Amino acid sequence: MSSADGAAAAIQPALIVHGGAVSAASYASDARRKAVNAAALAGWEILQGNGSALDAAEAAVRSMEDNPVLEAGTGCMLNELGQVELDAAIMHGRTLECGAVAGVANVKNPISLARKVMEKTSHCLIVGRGANVFADRQGIATVPLEELVSESALKEFRALNGNYQNGCNDFFNPRTVEEAHDTVGAVAIDKHGDMVAATSTGGNAAKLVGRVGDSPLVGDFLQNQIHISLIYCYITKAFHGTFIMSSAKCMYMKVDQMSIYLDVFVFESALL
Repeated sequence: MSSADGAAAAIQPALIVHGGAVSAASYASDARRKAVNAAALAGWEILQGNGSALDAAEAAVRSMEDNPVLEAGTGCMLNELGQVELDAAIMHGRTLECGAVAGVANVKNPISLARKVMEKTSHCLIVGRGANVFADRQGIATVPLEELVSESALKEFRALNGNYQNGCNDFFNPRTVEEAHDTVGAVAIDKHGDMVAATSTGGNAAKLVGRVGDSPLVGDFLQNQIHISLIYCYITKAFHGTFIMSSAKCMYMKVDQMSIYLDVFVFESALL
């Protein structure tokens, strides 16, 4: 076996899942922690079964899209007209293949649609009506819009009265938004050393119709997510053991005098 083959064989799977940057009050929510933990377990089970990083990252994000406690897929924030517009992106680190969708109206799991863009087209990003047409062609089921709208999202929309700036001002304020939502994501490494990053969001509350943020932009949000994950994995290497699960661990930062908490769940196996 060559030295390169030996190095590849020694690679251990790892997975980082985050539920978004939120206020201190939102971070303390047991429901949020359980939602992100469930997503991490969904991806980790695939990696432990010798599955691919691609499948693991997608599964973790799908789990969060299905949970109305988080801000992706079901339970997403609504735009200025009270409508659903979803964004998602996925990228394979070794092949540099990528796929993204933006402004999707009624697809329950936009991360899976983004993967279809990566695997079935020569494009990188498909938006709006085109993304929904593509979903139909790929046999991806759509759902009634009301199935994606949660009571929490409706309450937030009504409180903001369609004012995007109010939403931005209140987002990290625990006195006004105790169940703040934000973009979710996952980064997975499988036994072959392949790394995949995936992210999904409904965007900010009361955003303009058609607004697209950084989440589905390959080379922007995905790249930053990978950098954060690599730093975090490097830190965990300081600890030794056969299995590490940093459950409900929090990454904290200060941005323009606002306290931001990032739900982070880390799974890593056989560090020795």
